Amino acid sequence: MMDFGDLSSCELLALGRHALELCSRRFQALAAATDSSDRPLRDLLHKMALDAEVQAATVEDRENQIPDESRLPSKLGEVQRLIRMHLTSISKSLGEGLLHRDAAMFFAESLEEEAFRLFRVLAGHARESYSANIFYRLADREKVNFEYLREVVLQG
Repeated sequence: MMDFGDLSSCELLALGRHALELCSRRFQALAAATDSSDRPLRDLLHKMALDAEVQAATVEDRENQIPDESRLPSKLGEVQRLIRMHLTSISKSLGEGLLHRDAAMFFAESLEEEAFRLFRVLAGHARESYSANIFYRLADREKVNFEYLREVVLQG
């Protein structure tokens, strides 16, 4: 069974990128499952999806700067298992029919909180300060997004 400590810097970055890509797809799925008349909610979820895609591209840029270390294809299944262990809300069903605003917000909050924790773990396992800083920055971003969802959107 693979652990974060078994991964190279490049593999940790690729894991982080894959996690961001999964988050983006989940935010898109949440947006698609909500009532189309709730434009503010859909716009917010689409913005969150786009932001995750932009962050994934930033991580990929750094990943591509690292000399040829072992790459993920041979370990992709294990890496996805690690991601899903930490981003458990990705695997939860959205149910049938339209997703109520409160449920969509709960799923989004859960994902932001889980991503925050995952990026903190990745930062702790990064072997170089530049990669650790990327993960700490991503963790801080997720924390701010979570707090925004919790405090501003729900109370607004």
